[in-house]
Amino acid sequence: MKPLEKAMKAKKALQTKNVKKLTTSDDAYSPEKRFIEIRKKRPKSETVMMKATTDWSNLKDETSKAKERFTKAVGRPTSARVLKEDDLPQPRKRRLYAGEQPDTVPPKLPRKQKRSKYAGGGRTRLLEELGRVEAEPSNRNRRAEVSRIHGELNKGYKSGGAVLKGKKVGCQIK
Repeated sequence: MKPLEKAMKAKKALQTKNVKKLTTSDDAYSPEKRFIEIRKKRPKSETVMMKATTDWSNLKDETSKAKERFTKAVGRPTSARVLKEDDLPQPRKRRLYAGEQPDTVPPKLPRKQKRSKYAGGGRTRLLEELGRVEAEPSNRNRRAEVSRIHGELNKGYKSGGAVLKGKKVGCQIK
């Protein structure tokens, strides 16, 4: 075998090894994203278009295509640049005023709202309301409210059993 042929075979083997290394590396299948940012500034406002791309070899072509689309939609851009993910502008945080707490994510509510369970039974709300009303100074309206609450409390106790909505319970005067 001639020395030139040996060198060609060695070079081909090295190239094959390099190709295998490139195609099996993680970077070959998940390339880093680049973002093309195109801006048009106006006196009181600004229009920005962002386009994500993974095509590194044709960044200039991708940028020119994006500029063309931007020009058709908005007008002639004032600036265009290519950014990495680290260079992207972060969303602005809202300023907190004196004594204000930072916003937290509200807890998720269950889809169906369950009825509240009272330790003292179903009439606990009425008993609490009665205690609040009786603690206030008495006048004609307060006394009427107290009698209304007493009536609601007694409604289910007269004939026993559950209080049924829309049913008349107890003895009725006709």
